[in-house]
Amino acid sequence: MKTVLITGCSWGAGVWGKDSNGDYGLLDSGLTRFYLENGFDALNLSFPGGDAWILLQQLDNFLWTNPHRKIEHIYYIQTDIGRNFAHKEFPIERFNYNFDSAVDFMYYKLYESLNEIAQRRRVKIKIIGGLTDVTVPFQLFDSLELVVPSWCQLIDPELPSVRLVDPESLSWLTERFSLHKSQLLSLLEQGTNRLDYMNNNKKWFWPDGGHPNVQAHEKLFDYLIKNVQT
Repeated sequence: MKTVLITGCSWGAGVWGKDSNGDYGLLDSGLTRFYLENGFDALNLSFPGGDAWILLQQLDNFLWTNPHRKIEHIYYIQTDIGRNFAHKEFPIERFNYNFDSAVDFMYYKLYESLNEIAQRRRVKIKIIGGLTDVTVPFQLFDSLELVVPSWCQLIDPELPSVRLVDPESLSWLTERFSLHKSQLLSLLEQGTNRLDYMNNNKKWFWPDGGHPNVQAHEKLFDYLIKNVQT
């Protein structure tokens, strides 16, 4: 039996919403369930609400302490790098207040660290755009493979790419760089528009309007099986 390992934020964990008792939580394991039902052994290390570097640490520790597990496919589903703004340097001055470039640099450093983990553990890690889309090049990361730049664009190819979506990420920038609203405007609008798209798209992002639903998880699973794992 082939083993698949999935890690990410709440998007990687599954489908979220209120149950029959009105309690909010995980309603379906989504991608994990589809793998299990199709003859795979599936492991999920996703950390709901967790920042990007915590996900890397968890993955590294798991691979380090489980060398006996033969894992054929490892998927890292990208979360919002803005969740690290409070405790990682935001290099905005280095890029002369070009916010897109500063955010992309943080994503680049994240994948640089993930590539080092993959090399150290002698594995190949496949990357999927999740809560935010992948906007950095991967030519220099020989142990990473970008397989789905955007889960949302897999659903709707007409969507523009976004770097930040989490409302707290957008608020952090707005509060700290109020004097640079003109440079921020495009980044904020893209994130807000993506939030509105998800909240209003019941076919793919309900019951809670902020996470992929069962149909969206199935669409991603079908794509991976047909195009990545053949």
